[in-house]
Amino acid sequence: MKALSAEQIASELGRSIEWLYDNHKRLARDKKMPRPLFADGTLRWNAAQFYAWLDRDLPKDQKAAVAALRAVHQAAMEAYGGHDPRAGDEDAEAARWKDLLDARFGGQH
Repeated sequence: MKALSAEQIASELGRSIEWLYDNHKRLARDKKMPRPLFADGTLRWNAAQFYAWLDRDLPKDQKAAVAALRAVHQAAMEAYGGHDPRAGDEDAEAARWKDLLDARFGGQH
């Protein structure tokens, strides 16, 4: 796995980037979250270490399932050129899928 940005970590934690910058030292000290790496003056985290920490309380079978879901998500992101197809203009995305389904099924509603 790769390094995760502060934005990705904040998203995984359901918090803002500002909250993460304000609290990452406390999380490392009190909650044993891995310490960040510093790359180009920005905070980054080792993805394997972060996900091991995030999943630490899951049962073994759920850890495997979550790892598989993350791998599928990563593969999908790579297939879309690094762009999350869920992000952005939802109307445009819905129209794109409607067009794909119409092409596949003949536009029958």
